[in-house]
Amino acid sequence: MTVCPCCKSSVTVPALDHLLASREIKGFEAAVLAEVWRGKGMRVASERLWDAMYADDPDGGPASTQRMYADLRGAIYSLNTRLNDSGISVLRDYRSGFRLALKSQNASWEINICLLSQHTKPGRPSGIKTRRSRFEPPRAGT
Repeated sequence: MTVCPCCKSSVTVPALDHLLASREIKGFEAAVLAEVWRGKGMRVASERLWDAMYADDPDGGPASTQRMYADLRGAIYSLNTRLNDSGISVLRDYRSGFRLALKSQNASWEINICLLSQHTKPGRPSGIKTRRSRFEPPRAGT
């Protein structure tokens, strides 16, 4: 059981060390999970995740940025597969980064910790506007 860093309510997820051991998460996946866990639900930039992933590499990782993105995408996919039924996931943030998401123990919907400094209700989080098609005319008053 873990406490939410924002509202201090309890969420049913194990501690990070226990989660890494019980799900046998190692390598890039462990580095990514540890870094987004430290982010406490806020957006973690891809650069921070790369720094964590390649911390032990004497060259600082591959020379190709495309290879770094491919490694990151693979680590996120593998990590979310391993965490499938744990109530924890790593989500792509709408602003080029990733964040931690936990499932509430009292509800059947997912809460995104600290998203816009508040927990969200089912559906679209407040403060996030939906994107309109560029071919759609602007609405009156916007």
